[in-house]
Amino acid sequence: MTAPPNQGSVKANSVSRILFASKILKPLNELKNEKDSFVKKIPVPNMEIGVIAGLRDGKVRVEESHLEGEKAHLTVDSRHSFIMNRKDVKDAIYRFIKNGKFK
Repeated sequence: MTAPPNQGSVKANSVSRILFASKILKPLNELKNEKDSFVKKIPVPNMEIGVIAGLRDGKVRVEESHLEGEKAHLTVDSRHSFIMNRKDVKDAIYRFIKNGKFK
C-alpha cells in the first residue's frame, strides 16, 4: 500500500468542512479519521501487507498509514501525489513482493 489513510485522515476532516468540498471530492467523508468512517470499517485482508508512507505527505500522516497486522512499514521522503512513481518506492515494492521486506 502506498500512502494509504488506513486510520483515516485528519486532513480529510478539515477539508470536508469547506463549503462544497465533499460534493467535489466525493470520497472525502469516507476518508475521515472518525471512528464510524468507512475507512475504519474496512476489514483487514488475511495476507501479508506492506505499507509505504511519505514523511512530507501533507494528506496522510505517517501514523495514519499504519494497518493492524502489517508485515512491514517504510517511510520515504515524499509528498502524497506520485509517491508510487518514485524509483525507491518501486524498488521497495519489488523487494517486498519478492522477500516480504522493504529493505
